[in-house]
Amino acid sequence: MNKFKVLFISLSMVIAVLVASYCGVSAASTTVEGDINCDNKLTSADYNLLEKYLAGYDTTKISTFDTTKLDYNGDGAIDLQDLLAIGYYASDMGMYSPNY
Repeated sequence: MNKFKVLFISLSMVIAVLVASYCGVSAASTTVEGDINCDNKLTSADYNLLEKYLAGYDTTKISTFDTTKLDYNGDGAIDLQDLLAIGYYASDMGMYSPNY
């Protein structure tokens, strides 16, 4: 196997573990999509954090803010669609699938 390929795979695994540990979860456990504040629940608190992010507030001072979960619908953009999707789910109006 190519040395660069081995290095890339190793670095990818390290990054995955670091991202998982950022939210205080083990690499084997699952994470909640859209759980921006890392409390293992998708709630209006996550909606409020994304709302602040989109409005341009300085979110770097929020200690439990996972930017990897901002793109809730997985379309590659962090935008109003993500905010609406999290808001819909968090408001208990029903189960929302980001892959509609």
